Amino acid sequence: MCHLRRTSQKHNAHGPEVIKIHYPFHPLHGQNLRVERRAKLPKGEYIFCELPDGTIGGFPSWIADPTKSPNFTVGPPLTSAGALAELRKLLDRLHSNSQRGNASLKEMRREDTNATKENTGDGPDEPDVL
Repeated sequence: MCHLRRTSQKHNAHGPEVIKIHYPFHPLHGQNLRVERRAKLPKGEYIFCELPDGTIGGFPSWIADPTKSPNFTVGPPLTSAGALAELRKLLDRLHSNSQRGNASLKEMRREDTNATKENTGDGPDEPDVL
């Protein structure tokens, strides 16, 4: 959202246009704001409104469209904090094990490289290893 200082109030013959913020995750959700102007920008239509502090803020137009709001209800948490803590511990253990796995894989590669150097076929009947 962009903020501008209000320079002059715009009116039309029908009175000031007012929108309601319908997007549930916006801090101004549920508030009615007076429209200063609308603009079509490369990223879509924007509505510039007077904010509660007197500045002008720009919003994508969908934020004021009740049909574009997410279709879900807010309710109590479905997972306990304890279950989330257990999941965190599990993920930490898996990550730690994968780090150890990477380290031992690197060691195995080093050992393979050393073994290859030792068995490069220096004898007269053995071919060189490429």
